[in-house]
Amino acid sequence: MWGGVISQSAWLLIVLLLNSGIHTLMYTYFFAKTLYPNLVIKGAKNLTTAQIVQFFVGILYTLPIHLLGGSCDSRASRFAVACIQLYALGLIFLFAAFRSAKYNKKTNGNKKNE
Repeated sequence: MWGGVISQSAWLLIVLLLNSGIHTLMYTYFFAKTLYPNLVIKGAKNLTTAQIVQFFVGILYTLPIHLLGGSCDSRASRFAVACIQLYALGLIFLFAAFRSAKYNKKTNGNKKNE
């Protein structure tokens, strides 16, 4: 994100809003679980899925920057977005592995639902 701010990137606002929206939901979930640890929130799996979708949407939204070249943004901005896209790809694999490990476990023949 720092690279996007320094290069005054046009694409940064959408990526920032996507990230902020997901984190608002995520921290609301953590707040509720802190106040009421025994509270079962069935949307936790959906929140993890939303995080993964956020990464895909961010990558797809910023992909045209590479195709449009200099008419769209500066070289510094394109480099910053490329770094963020590579980072987001890593996060997709990380969150997908977390989602699979946490929500697709089988315990005594039944799927674990949390």
